[in-house]
Amino acid sequence: SRLCLRGFNARPGIEFDPFDTAAGVAGAHSPIILMVFGFQNGWNFESMDIVNAFVNAYLKSPKPCYTGIMWGAAKHYPHLKSLIGYCLLIKKALYGLSQSPKCWGDCFTEFLEEVGWIPFESDPFCWKITREMIDWDKCEKTDQLFLLDIDKSNLCIHAKPVIICFAHVDDSGIMAEEKRVITWWRNRLKTKWDITCDTMDSFLGMEIKFTKKEDGTEVMCIGNTAKIEKLYDQWKTAI
Repeated sequence: SRLCLRGFNARPGIEFDPFDTAAGVAGAHSPIILMVFGFQNGWNFESMDIVNAFVNAYLKSPKPCYTGIMWGAAKHYPHLKSLIGYCLLIKKALYGLSQSPKCWGDCFTEFLEEVGWIPFESDPFCWKITREMIDWDKCEKTDQLFLLDIDKSNLCIHAKPVIICFAHVDDSGIMAEEKRVITWWRNRLKTKWDITCDTMDSFLGMEIKFTKKEDGTEVMCIGNTAKIEKLYDQWKTAI
């Protein structure tokens, strides 16, 4: 369970900036194009989700935001009863606030830039790391992903990446040439946040299936078949 605020009561322009609320996300076609690239090159895939992502970020709006303790919260958490009637200043990007997605998006992007990821020129919410950037010796010793302190402006723009990340708010997809590189990045993320990982069976409602034809050719299928069938079964009597 988590504490959610009734952000719909916040007044635009007073408690938050109505033009600064959206989290940056990868373009609609970017994940599909990148997954096709990874599949053609025999890469490994994994999906990662940041647990309670928003509350890991702090509110950055110059406009202060306040709340009070509701009786319902005090009922479940008795130690909050003493705060009823007080006006509380909100510091974290709690769920329910209009500006929370943007705060979390900025927090995640800043961490990637701090580590050393490079955004794609065609989509700033897809990132890559090339082979020249990785400190392979340190990664082997720590089992975490670390990058060399190099001038990235000298890297060839067409240099082939060895790991790619694309994000949609608190969901991200990871694909890499080597499985161990994904493991290193997963371990590095766990030092920062609590995360859950799974195979890339789906991403943002898209089903991702890897099958083999009779001739042994491996095929990747991306679609929404199950969702379409579920909607059809739900509404077919009304059609």
